[in-house]
Formats: sequence, C-alpha cells, structure tokens
Amino acid sequence: MQTVDKAFTLLKLFSITRPEIGLSELARLANFDKAATRRFLVALQNHQFIEQNPETKAYRLGTGFLGFAKIREEMFPLEKIIQQSVERLTEITKETSLGSIASGDYLAPVSVRLSERFSRVHINASQKLPMNATASGLAYLAFAAVLPETMQQTNLESFTDKTITDPNFLSQTITKVKQNGYSFVCDSYEEDVTGIAVPIFSSHGFAMGALAVATPSSRNNEEQTQTICSALFAETVEVSKALGGKIPPDYQVLSKTV
Repeated sequence: MQTVDKAFTLLKLFSITRPEIGLSELARLANFDKAATRRFLVALQNHQFIEQNPETKAYRLGTGFLGFAKIREEMFPLEKIIQQSVERLTEITKETSLGSIASGDYLAPVSVRLSERFSRVHINASQKLPMNATASGLAYLAFAAVLPETMQQTNLESFTDKTITDPNFLSQTITKVKQNGYSFVCDSYEEDVTGIAVPIFSSHGFAMGALAVATPSSRNNEEQTQTICSALFAETVEVSKALGGKIPPDYQVLSKTV
C-alpha cells in the first residue's frame, strides 16, 4: 500500500503550470531518493500513466488515465450534470461559473463556463483550487465529512495578502459558512476576484465538491450577490439530487431563506 501511495504522490505533483518534471526535481518535491523515484516512474510508465519527453527526458502524465476517465463518465456522468448547472448559472448571473470536486487537498474543476463579458474572471479547467483561498474550497470544507489534515497546519499557502493562513481564523470562517450556507471570498486567491460558492452533496449528506460563481471584485454589489446566491442554492439542490446526493435538512432550510 505504501508503494501505491508514493506513486500517487508523484502523480499529484503534475499540474497545468508544471506539466513536465525531471527526475531530480520529482525526487526533491516528493522527498524521495532518486532510485526509489525512478522505480515508481518505471512502474507508472509500464501502465502508460507516465511518459517521458524524448527530447528533454522530463516526465509528464501519460494516456493511461483516458480510458478510465471515459468509463467513469459513462457510468456516472458527473461532468455532464455539472456542466449543465454551470451553464445555467452563467446564463442567470452573466458571470464565470464553475463546478469542482474534492481531490485530496485541493478541489479539481470539472466544468467551467466563462462569462461573455469583456471584463470577466478567467478560470483554467486544469488548475487546482486551494481550499483555504477559494470560495469553492471554503464551501467544501464547511460541509465536508472530515477536515483535511493539511487545513489544520500552521503553514497554509498564501496567494494574496487576504488569503486565510491562520488555522484558527480558517476554523472561524468555516463556522460562518456553515451558518450562511454559502462562502463569500474577496481577493483571497487572485486580486480583483470575488467568489461565492455552495457545496455539492454526496449520497452520505456531506460535501463532495462545490458550485461557484466568480466575478471581478470591482463589479460586485449587494444586488448581484443576492442574485448569485439564489442561483447557486437552486442549482446545488438540482445537481446534488441528480448525482444521487442527500441534502441535509438544515441546509434545505438555509437554501429557502435566500
């Protein structure tokens, strides 16, 4: 089991901003020795989960995931259901919308619909959403079954001077999100970006991800916030039910008060 865990540790190091990584860098980032790192990479290459750039010799994600992803989506059309929701959200709010699912210590965007306005928030569908810095992350944390251990550490990553990095303040914020039913984050992950998000519930009645609307902070106002919250509450009920989720009774009450 430790071998599998270590192999996945290597896989999670790749991202849209770091698509290729050399052997030495992988070993350093994962805190593994080079020999062990090479063994894990060879095993992953044997199953096409990792491939090597023939020119740079750096490693990148392989094609082995594609078949599994198609099977998963065919049997449980998560992306299709969430995409329909973010489309409706953007139609109502005229702002960028996204749906994401928890993946380890981050949220992974599943569907994104960009606003058609000239001034809009751009979201890359391949980027990882840090839980302590985004509205989606806070909405997930507030209704998750268990708080990830990384969110209880004292060295939470900072992205702007408004990012929550203090575990105590994070705990207080999560409590407030629980009370409101939604999260509101301004300039915490990116400057001039305000995010509002609600959880997506699983069959166990806990958050499995989040729906969010992101808008330029300079355009945010009370009327717009009300419109976004109403749309988000309506959509999370629809999406959660479509995915077989169970919405807690307390949350149903909150959603009807907005």
